[in-house]
Amino acid sequence: MAPLFFFVFVFVSHVQSQALLSVMEQHVELSAFNHYVNSSSTLTSLFSSANNITLLAPSNAAFQTWLSNRSPTLSSDQIEALLSYHVLHGVFPTVSLSPKPQFASSFLTNTSYANVTSGQKVEFLPTINGDPQIVSGNKSISDFSTKDILFTGGLIQIIDTVLTIPLSYELLVTQANLCAADANLVNAVLYRPNMTFFAPNTQEALAAFNEIAPNMSQSELAGAFNYHAIPNFIGYSSQLKSGMQLKTAQGTNVTITIQGNTTFVNGAKIVTSDYLVANGVVHMIDG
Repeated sequence: MAPLFFFVFVFVSHVQSQALLSVMEQHVELSAFNHYVNSSSTLTSLFSSANNITLLAPSNAAFQTWLSNRSPTLSSDQIEALLSYHVLHGVFPTVSLSPKPQFASSFLTNTSYANVTSGQKVEFLPTINGDPQIVSGNKSISDFSTKDILFTGGLIQIIDTVLTIPLSYELLVTQANLCAADANLVNAVLYRPNMTFFAPNTQEALAAFNEIAPNMSQSELAGAFNYHAIPNFIGYSSQLKSGMQLKTAQGTNVTITIQGNTTFVNGAKIVTSDYLVANGVVHMIDG
């Protein structure tokens, strides 16, 4: 049987909801967001026809803070990419968010910014007290300031920060010194769509790598990198299951083991999970 909130939501949405652009205009705290939407015919068309969506709309204060660290002049391409990342496929009322992480696909599919087939993701992560948060690129956190505003075709959630579009994995590779491998071999995996990366990122792990790296050839370095990369699979933490075998870009498998709340890749522990990157997800491991 469907939960009560679903029936209530459907009933109220049919009785009270209005078109998305009209509802946005009624909220003064969204005037900056409205300005960007109205400056783009592409966005205006999207927002006029969007259905079965959740709009994560940054408040005026969120945009003010965001712009204070950037040039206020954005290209139309940048505006469209950024705002597309704030539009999610599916309706996500706050009462539907579970205690476990949930990953929702956005309308950001421009391959200049994202290389995830179904659209770049955001993460819903409830806090200890149950209030939902949104996690975007570089583990940026956004809180809900006004929840569950109805419109015809979905919901608006007003948030207190502008989401961060996930960047490439290149910086993490550089920090791990794996950029020393043959560029052609590494780049073939590094920028491939729909990837999962397991990145050694503790002091001990990096020290161990730095000790052995000088004695490795370029092809061996490339093989080491490829062994930490899983192609054609975006393995967010909620999708990793104990006993799962994942085929690496190097050609052999790694095994996922879950003990309590701890997840291992072979013998390496995942110490930080779900860094969203342009072409998938990165998990930091300790070995």
